[in-house]
Amino acid sequence: MDIADIDESGTIDKSEFATFIKKLDKSTEDDKCNTIFDEAADGSEELSIEQFGKATFEALKDMEITKEEGADEE
Repeated sequence: MDIADIDESGTIDKSEFATFIKKLDKSTEDDKCNTIFDEAADGSEELSIEQFGKATFEALKDMEITKEEGADEE
Protein backbone atom coordinates (compact mmCIF):
# COMPACT_ATOMS: atom_id res chain seq x y z
CA MET A 1 0.00 0.00 0.00
CA ASP A 2 2.92 2.34 0.65
CA ILE A 3 3.64 2.43 -3.07
CA ALA A 4 0.25 4.08 -3.74
CA ASP A 5 -0.22 6.10 -0.53
CA ILE A 6 1.34 9.32 -1.82
CA ASP A 7 0.33 11.47 1.16
CA GLU A 8 1.22 8.72 3.66
CA SER A 9 -2.19 8.94 5.33
CA GLY A 10 -2.60 5.19 5.69
CA THR A 11 -5.47 5.11 3.19
CA ILE A 12 -5.77 5.55 -0.57
CA ASP A 13 -7.97 8.27 -2.05
CA LYS A 14 -9.39 8.24 -5.57
CA SER A 15 -6.55 10.31 -7.03
CA GLU A 16 -3.87 8.12 -5.47
CA PHE A 17 -5.62 4.99 -6.73
CA ALA A 18 -5.85 6.33 -10.29
CA THR A 19 -2.19 7.36 -10.25
CA PHE A 20 -1.17 3.89 -9.06
CA ILE A 21 -3.30 2.03 -11.61
CA LYS A 22 -2.05 4.22 -14.47
CA LYS A 23 1.53 3.34 -13.49
CA LEU A 24 0.57 -0.29 -14.09
CA ASP A 25 -1.32 0.38 -17.33
CA LYS A 26 -1.23 3.83 -18.91
CA SER A 27 -4.21 3.00 -21.13
CA THR A 28 -6.62 2.66 -18.18
CA GLU A 29 -9.32 5.32 -18.47
CA ASP A 30 -10.18 7.66 -15.58
CA ASP A 31 -13.78 6.45 -15.66
CA LYS A 32 -12.63 2.84 -15.20
CA CYS A 33 -10.40 3.80 -12.25
CA ASN A 34 -13.28 5.71 -10.68
CA THR A 35 -15.73 2.84 -11.14
CA ILE A 36 -13.36 0.29 -9.58
CA PHE A 37 -12.57 2.67 -6.70
CA ASP A 38 -16.24 3.42 -6.00
CA GLU A 39 -17.20 -0.26 -5.97
CA ALA A 40 -14.38 -1.12 -3.55
CA ALA A 41 -14.84 1.93 -1.30
CA ASP A 42 -18.46 1.15 -0.35
CA GLY A 43 -19.39 4.84 -0.19
CA SER A 44 -16.19 5.97 1.51
CA GLU A 45 -13.85 8.63 0.13
CA GLU A 46 -10.79 6.47 0.84
CA LEU A 47 -9.75 2.83 0.60
CA SER A 48 -8.48 0.80 3.53
CA ILE A 49 -5.70 -1.69 2.87
CA GLU A 50 -8.27 -4.46 2.36
CA GLN A 51 -10.33 -2.34 -0.03
CA PHE A 52 -7.17 -1.28 -1.87
CA GLY A 53 -6.24 -4.93 -2.36
CA LYS A 54 -9.69 -5.72 -3.71
CA ALA A 55 -9.69 -2.71 -6.03
CA THR A 56 -6.20 -3.45 -7.33
CA PHE A 57 -7.18 -7.07 -8.01
CA GLU A 58 -10.24 -5.91 -9.96
CA ALA A 59 -8.14 -3.46 -11.97
CA LEU A 60 -5.59 -6.16 -12.79
CA LYS A 61 -8.35 -8.55 -13.90
CA ASP A 62 -9.72 -5.83 -16.18
CA MET A 63 -6.27 -5.19 -17.65
CA GLU A 64 -5.81 -8.89 -18.38
CA ILE A 65 -9.23 -9.19 -20.04
CA THR A 66 -8.57 -6.09 -22.14
CA LYS A 67 -5.16 -7.40 -23.27
CA GLU A 68 -6.64 -10.81 -24.15
CA GLU A 69 -9.35 -9.15 -26.21
CA GLY A 70 -6.73 -7.05 -27.99
CA ALA A 71 -4.67 -10.13 -28.80
CA ASP A 72 -7.75 -11.84 -30.26
CA GLU A 73 -8.29 -8.90 -32.62
CA GLU A 74 -4.78 -9.10 -34.12
